[in-house]
Amino acid sequence: LDVNLATVNTLVLLASSRFVAQALHAARADDHERASRLVVFAGLCGVVFTLIKSYEWYREISHGFTLPSNEFFMFYFSLTAVHLFHVVVGLVVLGGVVRELRNPNLRRPAMIESGFLYWHMVDLVWVVMFALLYLTR
Repeated sequence: LDVNLATVNTLVLLASSRFVAQALHAARADDHERASRLVVFAGLCGVVFTLIKSYEWYREISHGFTLPSNEFFMFYFSLTAVHLFHVVVGLVVLGGVVRELRNPNLRRPAMIESGFLYWHMVDLVWVVMFALLYLTR
């Protein structure tokens, strides 16, 4: 596995969590325009994560590492695919949060904070996976 790519991906997701945390503070301060912009930045980080992970999979598969290669790659591809699915779901959730923030008739704090919490959980799961898959050998 390419630890450098995974490290960049980890930093991208940590940056997205930072954007979401800042967006929460902005939303609580009724600065919905800034909060919305920060959520979009977090979503862009999620897209970058997806692109980097796709490239990493492409490299691994082109080198002959696939699900049936061995148990490690079976777990690796399965775990990262499930995580990537949750990142995509998280992008949809962040889109819903932006919709909430931009519409004065919505702006339900519980919905906004739940969306942020989901995104943080996806990021936290990646940090654990990064440690387990890339740093333990």
